[in-house]
Amino acid sequence: TEDYWAFSSDCLHGNVSTTPFIMCECCDVCCDHVSHQCIQLDTSILSRTINIKEKLEKQVLQRNATFSGMDNDDPRYLALDWLLNKDEMNLGADANNLNQRYILSLLAFSLDSQAWGANGNT
Repeated sequence: TEDYWAFSSDCLHGNVSTTPFIMCECCDVCCDHVSHQCIQLDTSILSRTINIKEKLEKQVLQRNATFSGMDNDDPRYLALDWLLNKDEMNLGADANNLNQRYILSLLAFSLDSQAWGANGNT
């Protein structure tokens, strides 16, 4: 087998303030090739993100879909981003209501509900 030691990815996908677009367990630095900014990732946040993504991919998404193959304006991806970065409950992968919370946020993003993030105040 070969070792890859000089590998980089545009894992921040044009936005250095959100969860990396591509998640892996091989490194803890993520760079954006548009702005050339890099951030040091908190490994506990990285682990939480990977665990939540894997759980939702296995238990909620259909037909072997993965978040990695989605556009960042896909309602399924937007719901994941909200759950990981904006939801004040900050659930972990082991939370009993993780799937339900994701599905409700998916419904809101699918219906393009602007009231979702403002608690009904648009």
